[in-house]
Amino acid sequence: MRSFALSLSLLFLAAPVSALSASQPAGCPECDHVASLVDTLPGALTRTMRGTFHEDVTDHSRTGCMLILSGSWRALGERRDPDVLIFETLKSEGWQPGIASGDGPDGTFYALVKDDVICLVRGRWDGGDDMDTTYVRSDVYQIIVICAPLLADDRRRLKEDAARTRGQ
Repeated sequence: MRSFALSLSLLFLAAPVSALSASQPAGCPECDHVASLVDTLPGALTRTMRGTFHEDVTDHSRTGCMLILSGSWRALGERRDPDVLIFETLKSEGWQPGIASGDGPDGTFYALVKDDVICLVRGRWDGGDDMDTTYVRSDVYQIIVICAPLLADDRRRLKEDAARTRGQ
């Protein structure tokens, strides 16, 4: 069985640039809100920190908050996948998808924007091996949420997305 290890550096391809201690409160209402959505999921642990983080979805350093959610698929049972729970809840609260998104067997990523804030969500899990029928998938999933003020590049990309959508 191949090893399945998740780490913050693998998920966002960089460690926090200057994160404050994880024991400090996030001080970020968006991360606090997402934490309140997922804190009751069975088999899940959350950790929230604030600081400056480099993320690979848009390849920017962002100063804000980060929520790390790690959990067990088995313990989650029939509940909604945590990435879907976050997306659907925030979207119902007026957050709009934009800038980037993608899904695959080993994870997902998307960005949601509301007012002057962006939340980037990246989920990673073991999607299995379609070529190996004896392969046993890992039970672990991890979701990373970074929320921060919009950057000028975000605003440019949102305008380009809107223009493309109008042109279709």
